[in-house]
Amino acid sequence: MPIEQAAHRLAFSYQRVSSGPQLAGDGIDRQADAFGPFCLRHGLTPAPEALQDRGRSAFTGRHRRKGALGAFLASAKAGAIPPGSVLVVEDLSRFSREAPSDALRMLLNDLFREGGQGLALGVCRFDAVIDERAFNEQVGAALQLQIAIQLAHDESRGKGAHSRRNWERRHAAAAAGAPDPSPRCRPYWLDWDAAAGGFQENALAALPRRAVELCLAGYGQNHAARLLTEEGFLTSDGKEITSNMVSVLLRDRRLIGERRIRSKARGEETILPGYFPPLVAAADFDRVRLLTAERDRSPGRHGKGDKVHHLFAGVLFCQCGRLLTLNRQHGGRYLY
Repeated sequence: MPIEQAAHRLAFSYQRVSSGPQLAGDGIDRQADAFGPFCLRHGLTPAPEALQDRGRSAFTGRHRRKGALGAFLASAKAGAIPPGSVLVVEDLSRFSREAPSDALRMLLNDLFREGGQGLALGVCRFDAVIDERAFNEQVGAALQLQIAIQLAHDESRGKGAHSRRNWERRHAAAAAGAPDPSPRCRPYWLDWDAAAGGFQENALAALPRRAVELCLAGYGQNHAARLLTEEGFLTSDGKEITSNMVSVLLRDRRLIGERRIRSKARGEETILPGYFPPLVAAADFDRVRLLTAERDRSPGRHGKGDKVHHLFAGVLFCQCGRLLTLNRQHGGRYLY
């Protein structure tokens, strides 16, 4: 059935932003505003809920593998999306910024040919609804899509190259001793004091310092996480402390002022000791690492204050082949 003959076609709004500044901006709202008028012009019935991917990159394909777009395409493949439905995007770059071959493969195989008689793509910037028939029979529609796909990919590739050059300059300056005030380059327990020209501890510094104290006192990461939560500590974004967060924190060498710069392109790592003001003594950090390593080598051992002995931890195996362990999540409300 040609898409122009389908009655009451359902339209799904797909909205995506990938970066931090976009998350704080009006990108999602702008995309949502374009959806309603587009549906009116093309006689589409808007689906009540929008599909959103916040912080998902269309250049790496993360939105397709793990995001809302991937879930939508999986539903289409399972036949859960009505044939003839239209996925509406503000611009083709919201749909994909991958290499043209990958973007076209997703368009042709995952969208046009799924859901029984196939779905369609609506692009607000083109003010057009394009399905497989239009792509095959209308040269202008096919060229328009292919050119837009190439431009979206080239734009992201150019931005990526510029970003890499920028970070290389900043890394070189840091290696030469210049402090980098960017929030992305410093731990959350430090602020940049422009007047003093250096890093200063903030109120969040109490959390890692207390976590180290608990570890040195003999508490395991599970019990330490519960105690930190009971004492009123929260993560930098206001969430509850988890055992995994404690584990990662106790391995963070920025606690002793060390910064590590990794270059994926060159496969190199530069270590800058004394780059940040140390939060704990190096001897205490080394002791923490020894204690956590000892616990890792002793399956079933429990930390000080744990009320549950890990009787079968490190003994029983899951059907997947991995050792079963005891783990607490959500403040100890669930045991695994």
